[in-house]
Amino acid sequence: PPKRSRVFVPGQQRFFASRKEVRPTGTRPITLILLKGSIQQRVPIGWQLISLFQVAGREELDQIGRAMKHVILCFLVGAVGLVSGWAGPVITSQPQSQEVVIGSETVFSVGAEGGAGLTYQWLFNGVAIVGANGSTLLINDVKLKDVGSYMVLVTDNTGATVSNVAQVTLKKPLVTGIERAVRVYFPTKTGKSYQVQVSDGLGEWKPTGELIEGNGSEMEVFYVANGKNFFRLEEMEESTLPKEGEEFEDMVWIHSGTFKIGSPFTEMERGFDEGPHTEVMISRGFWMSKYEVTQEEYELVKGTNPSHFNGNSNSPVEMVN
Repeated sequence: PPKRSRVFVPGQQRFFASRKEVRPTGTRPITLILLKGSIQQRVPIGWQLISLFQVAGREELDQIGRAMKHVILCFLVGAVGLVSGWAGPVITSQPQSQEVVIGSETVFSVGAEGGAGLTYQWLFNGVAIVGANGSTLLINDVKLKDVGSYMVLVTDNTGATVSNVAQVTLKKPLVTGIERAVRVYFPTKTGKSYQVQVSDGLGEWKPTGELIEGNGSEMEVFYVANGKNFFRLEEMEESTLPKEGEEFEDMVWIHSGTFKIGSPFTEMERGFDEGPHTEVMISRGFWMSKYEVTQEEYELVKGTNPSHFNGNSNSPVEMVN
C-alpha cells in the first residue's frame, strides 16, 4: 500500500498506483475515506486488486460493489478523498463548534498523536483552505461567508485521519432598542380634533404630539419609535379655548421657545430662593392668563385659599408660584 494517504480533488488526474496489481500486506484492510461537505463515509475495500488512476468530476460515486473487484473510480464533486492503508494519527482533541458575531475572531484547534511528520490540512465545507496547515485555524474578522463546516485532515508517515466536523454559526444580536420612523395614517372629519397616542403595552397612553385639526381628508403623523410600540387614535372633545392667533379675553398665547427663569445673582433685593437663573425650553405653545391668579379664581379650582392676605378675593394668591 502507499506509505502515505493521498488527497485528491475532482478534476485532477493523479496516479496513486500503476495499473499493475497492487496487493496490500499486513493485517489491516485498506479503507477509502470519502468526504463531501460535512459528511464522512468510510468504504472498506478489502484485499482486492486496487488500481486507482484518475479522479473525475462527476457527482456520484461509482458502484462500490463493482469498483471493489477491479478499478476504483471516485466521482465526487466538491469533495476530498484519500486512500489509507494504515491506522493513521489518533485525534486526541477534536475542534469545537463556535457561535460568533460578525466581525469577531474565532479559533479552531486539534490535538493529534501519530508517527513522524504530523501535518495538518483544514477544510471548509469539504474544500481545502489554502495555507491552513497548522494545528490551529484562526479566522480574523468573521464574515457571513465564513459560516459553515470545518474539519481538519491530519496525516503522518502511516496514514491520515479526519477530525469531527465543527460548525461556525452566528449569534443572534441582543437588541436593546431600535429607533425607527413610524407613519400613522387616519381619516378625519372637518371640525374635529384628533390625537395620536402611543403606548409600550403597559397601559399608559401618551400623546405623540399636538392636537390635529381634521379637514375631511386623510392625515399623517410621523413618530420616532423605540422598541415595541402600540398606537391609537382618539377623537378629542371640542375645546372652548381659542386657537393660536385668535383673541381671548384676559389670556395671552405663549409661543414655544427658550426662556430664562429665576433671578440672576446681580438682581437687587434678590431672595435666597429665587435662583438659579436657568434657561428652559418650551416645546409647545400654550395659553396663559394676562394677570396673576386671584384668590377667587384659585379657590374655584382648588377649593382652598393659601393666601396670607385674604381680605380681598380679587387680590393675587401670593403664596403660590
